[in-house]
Amino acid sequence: MDNNGKVLSSKGFDTTKENITAYITNFRNNAAKKGCTVALSKAAVKDYYKNITMSSNIQTVNAASWRNDYAELKNTFDNGWHTPQYSQFLKSNGYPIGCGPTAWSIVYGYWSAFKDRPNLFDGENVKSLSTYDKINACMSSVADSVDTSYGEFRDKKFGRTWPWDMDKGINYAKNKGYTNSRCTRYVGMQEHSKFDYVKGSLNDDRPCILTIASDGAGIPDHYVVIEAANKSQTKYAFKWHDRNVKYLVNWGDGSTRKWIYVRDWGQNQHEVYPATSMFTIDIE
Repeated sequence: MDNNGKVLSSKGFDTTKENITAYITNFRNNAAKKGCTVALSKAAVKDYYKNITMSSNIQTVNAASWRNDYAELKNTFDNGWHTPQYSQFLKSNGYPIGCGPTAWSIVYGYWSAFKDRPNLFDGENVKSLSTYDKINACMSSVADSVDTSYGEFRDKKFGRTWPWDMDKGINYAKNKGYTNSRCTRYVGMQEHSKFDYVKGSLNDDRPCILTIASDGAGIPDHYVVIEAANKSQTKYAFKWHDRNVKYLVNWGDGSTRKWIYVRDWGQNQHEVYPATSMFTIDIE
C-alpha cells in the first residue's frame, strides 16, 4: 500500500481486514521491534539520497580499476639513496666536468659498491670519503670517452655531452677489464615504451641514465640516474591502458633526489620533464 492507501500488493497480507492501513502500520511496527528494515516512503528515500556525500577519493564512476607498475633498485647506501651522492667537480680551467660524466660515475659507483665490480675504482671502496680522487678520475676519463665539450653561455661555464656520444661512457668499464660491458640507447619512442626497458633494467638491479630538460621545458639538457620507476594504468573496456610515467632520479648535484614525471595523462596535474634518450647499462 502506498501513502494514499492504494493497495500495491496483497501478497502476505490478509486483505479481508476492514482497516488494512492499520494492519500495515502494525506490521511495520512489529518488524521494527524485531530489528528488520522498515519500508520507507518515497519522500524519505528521496531525502536519503539527496543528503549522501560522495567520497572525494572517487574521481569517476569507472575510476576504481587503477594499478601501478613499479620497479626499484635493490640496494641502498647509508643515507637512504640507492645511488651515490656524487656531483660535478670543477676542472683546473674552471669548467664543470659535465652532467654526463657525472651520471656515468654515479652508475659506476653503484656497481662498485653493490655488484662486485671492484676494478671500476681500482679496488677502493666507493663508500669511503677518501675515494673522491678516484671518483673525479672516473668522471674525467668518461668525459674524454664521450667527447664532452666546454663553453660559456651568459657568463656561465658548462660541460656538454651530446646524447649520441653518451653510450661511449661504457668504454671506461671495458678499460677496467669488464670487456663484455654494454650500453644501449633508447630514443624515438613514447615514454610508456621506454618505461618497459627501464623497469626491466631496475628489476635486474641496474640503474639507468635519462636525458631530460632540467627546467621542465625546452630542449633536454641534463642527465639524471634512475633509481625507481612507476607507470600507472587504468582499466576500461576490459583492458589496461597506460597513463602516467614517473621516475625517482638522482639529479647529480650531490643533494637532489626526487620523483619526476615524464608522461602525465589528462590535464597536466604534475610538472612534466621532457625526456629523450634513455640508457641501460650492464657491466660484465
